[in-house]
Parts: sequence; C-alpha cells; structure tokens
Amino acid sequence: MTRCFSRIFVLFCLCKVLALSGCGGNEYPKGFPKLYSATVTLTQQGTPLEGASVTFFPEDTNNQWGSGGKSDAQGKVHIITYGKYDGMPEGKYKVTVIKTYAENPPMTHDDPPATGVFSLVATKYNSQKTTDLAIEVKPSPDNHFEFDLGEPVKIKL
Repeated sequence: MTRCFSRIFVLFCLCKVLALSGCGGNEYPKGFPKLYSATVTLTQQGTPLEGASVTFFPEDTNNQWGSGGKSDAQGKVHIITYGKYDGMPEGKYKVTVIKTYAENPPMTHDDPPATGVFSLVATKYNSQKTTDLAIEVKPSPDNHFEFDLGEPVKIKL
C-alpha cells in the first residue's frame, strides 16, 4: 500500500511540475523581432471582402519572418507572424491578396476535378511582383491600413 501511495505521489508531483512549468509554447524563436499590432481592412467597391488570404512580403531582405492572415466577414485581417504570433515586425511590405472559388469542386477523390477555378480579386493583387498594395508598419499601436480592391471580378485561372 505504501509503495502504491509513493508511486501515485511521485506521479502527482511530476504532473504538477509539468503543469506549472508549461510547455514553452509562448517562447519566441531565436532572433525573433519585436511585433507591432497591425490591422488591414479589405473591401471591393466599399463592401467588406471576406475569406481573402493576405500575405505581407518584407522589402527588407533581413526580415525573414513571414506574416499574413485571412479576412473576416467585416473584411478585417487578423495578422499573425510565423504562423502563430499576433502582430508583425516593423518595416515596409508589399501586400498580396488572393481569393479563389472553385465551381463544382470534387467531393471525393473519385469525383472529376472542378469545372473551373476563379480569382475573385483582380489578379494583379495575387503576386508580389505585380501588386501595388504596400504598407509600412511603425513601432506604434496604431498601424491600420485600408484597401479597396475595386469592383468584384470572376477571372478564370
């Protein structure tokens, strides 16, 4: 009985230590920069653009930390860096926006491919080389940017 109690007590202590120490999930990678709050709002002719993927490409080649997000029903993009940290590093960025739609997408692997895949934003916004969207994130809590991407489109890809 004492032996069983000892094992349970040791197991309890180990669990307690692990719970108190955490799993290190909030630690930043080595060399990780300071992040600043930033928001982007996307519209098409004034209407919020929902479900668009937004990627920020730093103009500074020393900035190796990828930032991006997806627009919600209000067109607001929650920006994260390195896949999980809120905000983005200071600097200038080119901005790409992609939103696609597949007509008759396959529901199983045996179904035929979609009858068409379309871009729902002008294709110039899909590439770092052709986009004219740009932002500059400053060491400030007020980095808000708004882009109206013009009229809604449906361009076959």
